[in-house]
Amino acid sequence: MDFVQRTIDIARANVETVGRPFATVIARDEEIIAESPNRVSQTNDPPRTPRSSRSARPEPGSVPST
Repeated sequence: MDFVQRTIDIARANVETVGRPFATVIARDEEIIAESPNRVSQTNDPPRTPRSSRSARPEPGSVPST
C-alpha cells in the first residue's frame, strides 16, 4: 500500500469538507493501524494543529502487541 498517497487522499478529502490539507497515517508492518485528517478548522481546537497524530491514535486494544 502507498501510505503517502493514502495520506494525500485523506488531506484532499478534508479540504472538501472545509478542513485544512493535513492528515496523518500510522502504519505497522505494511498495515494502516490509524488515520485521521487534521480537524482544527472543524473543531476550532488550535492546540492540536501541530499534533494531528493525536486524533489518529488507534483505539486501546486494537493494535496487537509485538
